[in-house]
Amino acid sequence: MTENNLEQLVPVLLDSSWSNDLIIKLTEIFEKQTSETISSFVSTSLTSLVTIEHWAWQMLSKDSRQWINLDNCVKFFHLLHSFNMKLISNNNGIEFDTKILLLIPSNIKWIDGVLEQIESSNDTFLTLVNLWFDTLSYLVHQTSDIVYSPTMLHLINRLSRDFIMTDQYKFYLKQLREPNVTQSVFTVKQQFYMKTCSFSLNVYFWSKSENFPLISEEITKFLSEDYIQMILVHSYTMNSWNSELLSCIAHIIGLICSSCWWSGEKLQHIELIVSSKDTTYEHIFALIRLVSYQPFHQRISAQLYNDETVLMDACLIFLFRTVKTYDLGCFISSQTNLPETLWSIGQTSPYDPIRMYAYGFLAEILSDKQLKEWKISNNLCEFYFHILEQAWNQPTKKWKKITIPYLLKGFLSLSSNDTIQTATANFNKISLFIELCDHYPIAFDIIWALSFNSVIVKQLQCNQSFTAKLVHINHQTNDENIRKIVNGILWNLHSDREENIILNNSEEKKFDIMISYSHKDKEICKQLYEELVRVGYRVWIDFDQMYGNVMDAMVEAIEQSRTIMICMSEQYQRSNYCRAEAQYAFQKQLNMIPILLQKHYKPDGWLAFLIGSILYIDFTKYEYSKAIDMLMKELKMIDTRSKTSTKSIQSKLNYENLLTVSSILTQPLSPSIILPENIQDWTEIHVQKWLSENNLPQMTRILSGMDGLSLMYFSEYMIKSEPQQILSLLQQDSLRRINESVSLIEVSRFRTLIERKNLPIVISTKQSFEIEHY
Repeated sequence: MTENNLEQLVPVLLDSSWSNDLIIKLTEIFEKQTSETISSFVSTSLTSLVTIEHWAWQMLSKDSRQWINLDNCVKFFHLLHSFNMKLISNNNGIEFDTKILLLIPSNIKWIDGVLEQIESSNDTFLTLVNLWFDTLSYLVHQTSDIVYSPTMLHLINRLSRDFIMTDQYKFYLKQLREPNVTQSVFTVKQQFYMKTCSFSLNVYFWSKSENFPLISEEITKFLSEDYIQMILVHSYTMNSWNSELLSCIAHIIGLICSSCWWSGEKLQHIELIVSSKDTTYEHIFALIRLVSYQPFHQRISAQLYNDETVLMDACLIFLFRTVKTYDLGCFISSQTNLPETLWSIGQTSPYDPIRMYAYGFLAEILSDKQLKEWKISNNLCEFYFHILEQAWNQPTKKWKKITIPYLLKGFLSLSSNDTIQTATANFNKISLFIELCDHYPIAFDIIWALSFNSVIVKQLQCNQSFTAKLVHINHQTNDENIRKIVNGILWNLHSDREENIILNNSEEKKFDIMISYSHKDKEICKQLYEELVRVGYRVWIDFDQMYGNVMDAMVEAIEQSRTIMICMSEQYQRSNYCRAEAQYAFQKQLNMIPILLQKHYKPDGWLAFLIGSILYIDFTKYEYSKAIDMLMKELKMIDTRSKTSTKSIQSKLNYENLLTVSSILTQPLSPSIILPENIQDWTEIHVQKWLSENNLPQMTRILSGMDGLSLMYFSEYMIKSEPQQILSLLQQDSLRRINESVSLIEVSRFRTLIERKNLPIVISTKQSFEIEHY
């Protein structure tokens, strides 16, 4: 009956002499519509609804003084806006094409008619304009392809040219720099400029459209100074914000963030905002203060429909990308409380994209050790696998508008983490990444990272079709990057390669030193190379990234070098190639000289295991010249030891370290200590207890300082490597640490325990991998 009434009323609405009674009848019909009935209503009344929506745009584009003072008419416009928001949020029964048909104005002149009244109209009209343009922005956020429509392109061009890049916008922005913004500043027109125009351009930028008259640098530069001052001032006063200030700040942050990364992650864009190191840190801390404000967390909605959600979404994206751009993950993790905040947001946010950014941010900044301590690896993996599978099963290949390549990029940061690799193995999700490989090459890089885990290696080896595909790609592809990654996977799958590792360190080598580094640290490593060559060392370094079979080239470089200089940084630890390089050098028993290149970074996981107790040279702590002197002294010590046939670098424990080790070894282990079921949860004390209980007194002393994860690495390496090689390494370590020759009986007993699987290297029971709540 409702649709029949609507069909009878609509023709009268198009008559210029429509009455107040007609508006009242239309209002009664729309008041009956709920989120549950809207799909049916749209389906049966689509033609009439299109007419009403177009009528509304026509009315807004005309001289508003003819109708704006009619209370019932204004009420109907507010009701129609509420209906439109229900329409946008309906994701089940209403197609995107239907939403576009209803909500996008079909005539560019209607847009122009509205905008020409902005400066002269009253607050009632401007309020309706804000609602109508915000509705379009929400629709773009949900269906980004509509930005290519002529109407939307015209709207964005006019908003950017005639409203954002203007003195009036700057005037309003400068007002927001003041610490005490009076209520009189927040007029409806000010909200149109600060919120509505900013929001429109923000969602447009994230749509990645290229048809835009300005470049993002222009907008960023135009707004940056006032933006920084605004955010630094108001990030201390959130408890005094009113709703208008919240709305302005949320949408301005969103606009600045999207303009910085409009056409990709460009360093020069963000440098227009944070022109100095001090400003960078001030900006980061300001965003952290905003993100950490608990009342904002409580008001996050399931959709991007309120200002708190917009603010948290924009701040997290801005923070995440800034930290990633400047490699500040270690600083954020060690110097702030942001990880705890991110974990809380990830656990409680009803808006899934915010959860994704919170978890992705945690993956970027937490170390292996922290992920283990927090017991969140399973949560992170379960969440990522869930959204990846949802996106993969969607025709659009998206999850909440987020593309699969972007989701995979997020998991790539996780995949180099050892606890994540273990969780992936136990969730048995390697098949998902194999399936994605054909369509998304980044999945190969993820598989390479995961293939450093022995369980995943076995899972991959069981998939003969995939291994055959890798061999085929290796021989046929013209993509050098893909070939390099495939070489790396095949290298890890070649389980018998240890048999080919011949320890022959006495032969003449082509190089004295091999520099192993991440190409992100190329500049300082080039300086080191030039300094070493200048004093006469023969140095191998890959400046241009090797081509062809990079693993073979890596093997040749290592086998022709006596010493490997490991240039440690966050990027080094995350690099699959660097890991393969360092591990092979370790197997070949090259002398190792670790140097630290990144401030706040502490090696952990696989890298911490490889360098063991070797003292590293900290280039972030000392002046460059002093650090170089320390490096030269270390190289001379190696030269001296080489002459006396010592094959590996002898680490130096200072007096304090010796006292610490002695005190640990002399403390009796309490019989009440209970070993956790999962070895990843073992502390150093648990490892010591396990070794002692199995009557391994010498191994107890040699392996002092090892926690459960380190013991997993060591155990896995013992199983995979040649016995003579392991015995040689243990002999060197035993002489250095406890001044005793290693006991062959104890080593054999230790290896037997591992092979009999008395040591729970990998917990495979379902119970062990249930979600743990921190």
